[in-house]
Amino acid sequence: MKYFKKLLIVFFSISLVLSCSLESEYALPNNEKIAPELLGKWTDPNNKNDVLIFTKKNRKMYHVSIKVNEEKPDELSAFINNIDGHLILNLIEKTNDRTTNIFYKISVHQDQLTYYEVNDKLLKSEIQSQKDLLQFFQNNIDHEEFFINPTILHKE
Repeated sequence: MKYFKKLLIVFFSISLVLSCSLESEYALPNNEKIAPELLGKWTDPNNKNDVLIFTKKNRKMYHVSIKVNEEKPDELSAFINNIDGHLILNLIEKTNDRTTNIFYKISVHQDQLTYYEVNDKLLKSEIQSQKDLLQFFQNNIDHEEFFINPTILHKE
């Protein structure tokens, strides 16, 4: 029973970090330089074992390490796209021969990072191209239910 409970907690934590947000095989255009204020180690104030680390990969890309409950971290690449003043984090997850892009709105104020899931429930048809993906964002960016489930992390 303890193992099942621990497994459930790990699954729940991972789902908070990497799922429920819009996913696509297509990426947004990479149009922003690295934001220095995003670099560093971010933790959940309720669970210091959940860690998100942003490091600079190159002038427009981040290396992101996501560690949940002291498990082996997931290593991802990411970049930011600015759509009408909203900073959209495009996480890139590569598994075997498949690439998945996962999208979050982010905002950084002093030592606080807030990220929001992008509501995939507003998607009315399948995304067939980068152009479709960008159009989906542009059409919904101001919809009050587009960014959901805000999560706040603090910089260490």
